[in-house]
Amino acid sequence: MTSSSAGSGTNITFLPLSDPRCNSDVCLAFKEAGHASQVEIPFASQFVYGHYTVYYYSTLIFIFSILYLYRRLSAAYEELPEPRTTAWQRTKAIWRFFVYRKFRIGMSFGHAMFIGLAVLFMTVLAFVQRPYLRPRLSYDSPPLGVRTGVMALALIPAIVALSGKYNLVTLVTGISYERLNILHRYLGYICLGLGILHSVAFAIAIYGDSNYWPLLEKVGAAEQYTGLVVLLLLLFLAIFSIPWFRQRFYEAFASSHVAVHIIYLCFMFWHTANRIDTWMYLYATLAISLISNFSRVFLRLKTPRWNGSTATIQDIEGKMLKITVPAFDGMTWNLGQHVYLRFPGVSILENHPFTITSLCEETYVTNKRGVSTRTPLLFLVKSRAGLTKRLMKIAQQRTTLKVFIDGPYGGHQLSLSSRYEQVILVAGGSGISAVLPLFSMLCKRTGRENSTLKRVRLIWAIKNRHALAWVQNDLKEALAMASPGMVEIDLYITGERNGAEQLEFSFEPDDIEIEAGLENGKRISTENDDMEEQRLIPK
Repeated sequence: MTSSSAGSGTNITFLPLSDPRCNSDVCLAFKEAGHASQVEIPFASQFVYGHYTVYYYSTLIFIFSILYLYRRLSAAYEELPEPRTTAWQRTKAIWRFFVYRKFRIGMSFGHAMFIGLAVLFMTVLAFVQRPYLRPRLSYDSPPLGVRTGVMALALIPAIVALSGKYNLVTLVTGISYERLNILHRYLGYICLGLGILHSVAFAIAIYGDSNYWPLLEKVGAAEQYTGLVVLLLLLFLAIFSIPWFRQRFYEAFASSHVAVHIIYLCFMFWHTANRIDTWMYLYATLAISLISNFSRVFLRLKTPRWNGSTATIQDIEGKMLKITVPAFDGMTWNLGQHVYLRFPGVSILENHPFTITSLCEETYVTNKRGVSTRTPLLFLVKSRAGLTKRLMKIAQQRTTLKVFIDGPYGGHQLSLSSRYEQVILVAGGSGISAVLPLFSMLCKRTGRENSTLKRVRLIWAIKNRHALAWVQNDLKEALAMASPGMVEIDLYITGERNGAEQLEFSFEPDDIEIEAGLENGKRISTENDDMEEQRLIPK
């Protein structure tokens, strides 16, 4: 029995493959060619490249986890360094000099190495197997299109894991989330690149097929238009993650990023249609996202009784905000850490990161009424656009707001006072808020037992001398805790008419005086080394 083409009596069973009518398995030549294409590169074999992608970033996480565990274990047995610089310390300093150096695009050399390695690995993985396309789309999907699509899909769990403020990668590697965030962003760009390759491969396969006119009907199928929606959503996420867009439209970015990501995942479930193991990556993504967010809510949301705290906001010279939040049980933090503050009276959905300027100490400060309280959380915030601008307007009308605290995050674990003889801190403008707690800690540690620190120098560049009002009292208290002759502060005023001018802080027990026109700063010291505890209580 033979078969004929629709609407005619022509027998198509033994037509040659070059005949346009030989376009289904009824035609033996078409069936044999499709089988040969599957034997050469089976459709299911392309899904293993998603596994290779997972193996790649899982191996890197495992290596850094081992290194982190080694550092934690060795720190417990670490001996204090000799008061001289060793060859090993010099080697590490040279390594950091190159690895920490940043390019103009805001990426350090270390980040560039990891991202470059990821790009190289993904490129080789995508193009290592040939042919990239099948002779006809009717034989099955193009290998390059399937391969790159599955690789992009396999990257999604890693991208989401690196995005969380409280995430598993930070937990096992000790790398703070803000350092991982740039990897989150660039893995998103790599995912977009793979998505574009996936789409281009399918477009070439569709429109390059010798019998493509009937295939155009497939463009209206769900797998086609859902793929286009997925690509557009991914493009939106990637574009607004570019620093130039994010900095200028941060409010729009912060409010839309998560929502678009959720829509993106929904369409990915629809688009992949549970082929082979595609939903496995999406289930993993959901699990990572839920663990990260629930952990953040229950472990990092530090507000008493879930009712929020009362923040005191103060306008300093119309340019800076001083936000003070009373400390409460369970709220501790380390040097350099920051928290996310949410002011429901200003915006329910927005929360922004602010560095904690105060030290977390067990010292209790007694006020004039004899009431002892813990040292509060202090934030110095530069008034810009968006939330900080609205807070500045509120500070000019009232002094308190309800606030919810999410954190702390980030920070560093370096013991500077026991590792180095000299520490130089550099800050520009409002950047003093990040440097001030470290400066205060170092002042307190100078001359103490188990400290090799011999000199602390703070270099602060400001546009005008009005900026001194931001932290003058805090600097005075820090200097009061320092040992004689070990601390130096250099101030540079760059925005006034007389050009750059170097100023010196000279400390007296009751005040700080500013002297102008000095070419070389002098070391600042305290006359009384026994003032540490009493200076913690403001007059």
